[in-house]
Amino acid sequence: VLGGPQISLFWRNIMEYEPFRDAFDEILYGLGEVALQRYIRVLENHGSLEDVPNLIFINRDGYLVVNEEEKVRSMQDIPHPDFSDLPLDRYIFAKLPYQMTRGCYWSQCAFCSYRNTKGYIKRDIEQVIDHIQTMEKRYGRHIFQFIDDAIHPSILRELSNELIARNVKIRYDAYLRLDKGFTSDLCKQLRKSGLKTVLFGFESANQRMLDVMKKGNSPENMAEVLKNMHHAGIQSILSCLIGFPTETKEEAWDSIRFLRENRPYYYWVY
Repeated sequence: VLGGPQISLFWRNIMEYEPFRDAFDEILYGLGEVALQRYIRVLENHGSLEDVPNLIFINRDGYLVVNEEEKVRSMQDIPHPDFSDLPLDRYIFAKLPYQMTRGCYWSQCAFCSYRNTKGYIKRDIEQVIDHIQTMEKRYGRHIFQFIDDAIHPSILRELSNELIARNVKIRYDAYLRLDKGFTSDLCKQLRKSGLKTVLFGFESANQRMLDVMKKGNSPENMAEVLKNMHHAGIQSILSCLIGFPTETKEEAWDSIRFLRENRPYYYWVY
């Protein structure tokens, strides 16, 4: 069974290209937890594949069937991840992944599959802390990677408040937007709660390109957030796009100049 973001985007190419067809039985698109569980139950009970949400398959008559999508409406319905069958002791750097939100609160970037979609959902912060403490105790690990596409500053503020209040001693990394909500005070609080490294979708330091990409940002704002993170002791990693459609050579150099001028404030860039 295939699934995940790329499969959800390009399933038609995979289904229609026969050499791929021997590599899988069915495809699940969209969020897969509920759908995969339903799929397993149908197989166990010899039920009908037409009853499985999010499923794409070829029926007995050779026709392509695309079942309706059933969205996960609450993060509370998704259990915490289980790593009990992984040899964590053999990892040089076992950083456990965890997700407390789904989707993107911005969801407007021109190059993103989330654009113009609604449905940013989050876990209850109490549940997040409970899950982290459970995994920390069960696996003996205190380093976590929040794999959310983008966490809103207010949610991180809520998380950091609770981590500090409960005296939970962990280190965590996260993927974030260069959002003006990351003030100097908030960055200091995040560092105190255990945030060590963040990955930002910096993309470009040219205002026209940022507008074309619909980033809703400015070079001045991005520089301020990077400085706030740096002064708080948080490492920033930047993801940069060079060659976005219509970008000129001079506009690309704006990004290079920005990166040179602000070199003290980020860890590295790609």
